[in-house]
Amino acid sequence: MTEEHLAATQASYDVVAAEDADVRTALAEFRRVLADGGPLLLAVHAGEEVRHSQEWFGAAVDVSFRFFDPGWLSAELDRAGFTARRQPYPAAEVAAEGAYLLARAR
Repeated sequence: MTEEHLAATQASYDVVAAEDADVRTALAEFRRVLADGGPLLLAVHAGEEVRHSQEWFGAAVDVSFRFFDPGWLSAELDRAGFTARRQPYPAAEVAAEGAYLLARAR
């Protein structure tokens, strides 16, 4: 039996609570499951801060959201076997600039 791969995948804000090592693990796993040339669309908050929330839509929560330096994340994508195709749009969101990176597995 041959191993099958995904044609494409998307990760919208999936790694915002992850430490560097866990981000690297996630990117390596995305690459492992993608066919060569398969696109990964990765969306995160751009910046260098961590925001903590105790309320979300009226419910009590205890959650922190990490923002990412797009240059660092692009380098990590490269290390994991991706080639970045598009850099983030400046000021894409009102509360926080969004970073939308489209990369292809190589």
